[in-house]
Amino acid sequence: MPHRGAVVVKLSADEIEELFNMRMLLEPFLLERSAPHLISDDFEELDNILARYEDSIGKQDVARWNDLNVEFHLLLYSHARSPRMLATVRSLLNDCDRHTRIQLSNIEADRKRAMAEHADMVRFCRAGRFSEASALLHAHIDHVRAGLVALLGKQQEAVGAA
Repeated sequence: MPHRGAVVVKLSADEIEELFNMRMLLEPFLLERSAPHLISDDFEELDNILARYEDSIGKQDVARWNDLNVEFHLLLYSHARSPRMLATVRSLLNDCDRHTRIQLSNIEADRKRAMAEHADMVRFCRAGRFSEASALLHAHIDHVRAGLVALLGKQQEAVGAA
């Protein structure tokens, strides 16, 4: 903030719940509509994004995580023929940026899990297993939501104990 310094934004469980619940409603739908229309060039680019994502995770390059995550998810949904929903999801992904960074920064196992789940989604789509990809996506988003709510609870407990 000009002339005031940095402002720390507090996390809210209600905000986390709303954002991630909206994602769970929209993204699996978009994936199921889009995945049957992904072509070899899309899969090649998804593989490229996954490699860069894994590299950024390994280097703890927090600034790149969200950009690559957004790029990955939006490419998966790019053939859904639902531009308004896609715009909403793009906004939700951007709104989730700080939450996702906190989750991946604080929970090392979730970094590995995110990479594995992203790779599995691509594998399912390549194999024409679209319902499985969609179910995994729903679980993937829900895991992040639950992890963030739990992390927030621990932080609040620590503050209350102090």
